[in-house]
Amino acid sequence: MLALVLWTLVGTGAVGGFAGHLLYGGSWGWNVGKNVLLGICAALMVPLFFNTISSTLLQEILSSSELDSTKYLILIGFCLIASISAQKFIRLMSANIIKELREVKDKVEAAQTKAESALEATESSMEPEAGPLSSKDQEVFAGLDHTTKLVLIHLLDGPYTMRSATGLAQELELKLELVNEALIALQEMNFVRRGVNAKNQKRWYLTGSGKKGAMELKTRLTPP
Repeated sequence: MLALVLWTLVGTGAVGGFAGHLLYGGSWGWNVGKNVLLGICAALMVPLFFNTISSTLLQEILSSSELDSTKYLILIGFCLIASISAQKFIRLMSANIIKELREVKDKVEAAQTKAESALEATESSMEPEAGPLSSKDQEVFAGLDHTTKLVLIHLLDGPYTMRSATGLAQELELKLELVNEALIALQEMNFVRRGVNAKNQKRWYLTGSGKKGAMELKTRLTPP
């Protein structure tokens, strides 16, 4: 059955290419051979076309033990249509395939970004290593202003691991500009990072150092 389908694609492609030459005009000689070749190429792309529109016609023909004349004639019709307008059909299919490949690439990159962000967020949610902050972090930590400390503690105590600047501003009753400045300062200190959540929204979350710092800050501010 496969050999019959292949010969059908080639034969209808050649006939359709020649018919396209007669239909759209053109000089004889090499142009006839060119149009026939383009017709064959277009007909051979019909299975790919069926795949893009999720048609099972070709699979049904190939899997059948007996030839279904109706389905076979539909296949011939598709091949003739494609080969008669071979140049347009080939350009259309090429553009669609390139578009689909780009969409797949974008989806893969987005999935990788989400996975990396989720991994980092998971790591940051783990219990930090025991012990005080390093001397370098202690120096940075001492220079934090009041707003930045509030944001850092709220990232630790808040109900969510990943937070938006708007949500933090509303809960802390602070101006959004001040919260954004605090988050940027904490990011420069490697206390917070910005990632993408499951809904593809950009959110802030604590790093391991940030969580350790927030816990130490909270301990300092808690009365004995």
